[in-house]
Amino acid sequence: MSLYPLVHQFVLNAFRTQPAMIKHLERTEYWARTLRPHIDEALRCAAVAHDIERSEPNSETNRPFRQSPFQNKDALVYHQRRGAEMIGAFLHQQGIQAKLIQRIKSLIETHEVGGDSDQDFIKDVDSLSFLENNLAYFMENLMATHGVKDVIAKFDWMYERITDPTIRQLAHPHYLEAVAKLKTNQHSNNP
Repeated sequence: MSLYPLVHQFVLNAFRTQPAMIKHLERTEYWARTLRPHIDEALRCAAVAHDIERSEPNSETNRPFRQSPFQNKDALVYHQRRGAEMIGAFLHQQGIQAKLIQRIKSLIETHEVGGDSDQDFIKDVDSLSFLENNLAYFMENLMATHGVKDVIAKFDWMYERITDPTIRQLAHPHYLEAVAKLKTNQHSNNP
C-alpha cells in the first residue's frame, strides 16, 4: 500500500474543520505532482503535510502567527520543527521505515526556508499554492488584526522566496492579483 493515502487522511482528519487549509495543502501536493510527474512518495507526503503544525489550534506558533509580523523567525522555526515532529510521530506509529520518516521530516522542517533542491521545491510549491488559494482567508480572517501592510508583506515574502523560475512564473499572476485586491481594499477602507 502506498504511504501517501495514509498521510493524506491524517491531514484531512487534522484539518477537518478548516477547509481552506485542506485546499492549500492538497493544491501544494497537486503542484508538486504536476511539476515533477515522477515525484517520489516522500515529496508528495511532505507537500500535503507541510503545515500539519497549524492543526494544533493552541500551539506556540499560532500565537505569534496571529501577531505582527507574519514572518516571525521564531514562529517559523517552531512551525517547521513541530510539524516535522508531528508527522514523524504519526509515521512511526504506522510502522514506516526510519529512513523514509527522516526524509519526510527533513522536507517539512525546511519548507519555509528551503535548503537542498527538494527542500527548495517544497518551499516553492507551498508558495505557489499559498498565493493561489489564501487571499480570501487572509482578507476575511487576518486583515482586521494585522492590517493591509502586514498582509501585503506576507504575500510579498511568499512570492519573493520562490527560487524556481517556472514556479515563480506560475505564481506571478496570483501574486499580482492578490496585491491588487489588497491595495484596493486598503484604499476603499481609507478614503
